[in-house]
Amino acid sequence: MVHGAPGDPWKGIQPDHSDEVVQALLAGVEEGTLVAGHTHLPMDRTVGRWRVLNPGSVGVPLDGRLAASYALLEASGDDWQATIRRVPIDPAPVLREFERQGFVEECGVIGRLVVEEFATARMQLVSFLNWHRACCPDEPLRMELFDEYRRADWRRYTPVAYRVDEGVSWQSGW
Repeated sequence: MVHGAPGDPWKGIQPDHSDEVVQALLAGVEEGTLVAGHTHLPMDRTVGRWRVLNPGSVGVPLDGRLAASYALLEASGDDWQATIRRVPIDPAPVLREFERQGFVEECGVIGRLVVEEFATARMQLVSFLNWHRACCPDEPLRMELFDEYRRADWRRYTPVAYRVDEGVSWQSGW
């Protein structure tokens, strides 16, 4: 079990990575089953001799579904039987708490993007930062940039696996 990829907790194994990319990330891993996180995207995938599981996210799903996801693992001989479960979540309580604490006012545009992720179950922060680097890297991160970013084509700045509005569904059947 690792947070991201073996040897790098901040490099996620993406559902849309090619088999070659995943095999390179798993080089040196002797176990046949790997449970990885970081991406917040549920996944159950076989690549070469490895089975790669990602339970998704209980608190901050980023696949466009307001549902917590987790995995149940049961021993099955020399292997694991994995079941990824989904439970609908209501973001209203956490959104009210963000508002009560003045989170957006305290954290500015970054806080606004975090709140948007909780409200929509869609990647916002990384997409915004990618847009900022590409379009106005010398501009300070200020709230006015949020509206400018929203007018841009967000797909250009969002990794493919997180483009839920394009009909991409890595978790079909869950």
